[in-house]
Amino acid sequence: MILGERDIADGVAQVKNLAEGEQTAVPLADIVTTLKERLSK
Repeated sequence: MILGERDIADGVAQVKNLAEGEQTAVPLADIVTTLKERLSK
């Protein structure tokens, strides 16, 4: 998870899948659910 100043201002966090090289902006309100889902796979 990447959280920079611009991300905070935009209300998102960047979640990166290192195995696939995929990066997605996730709303901060959904970050816990998103991380739980991705870590359970």
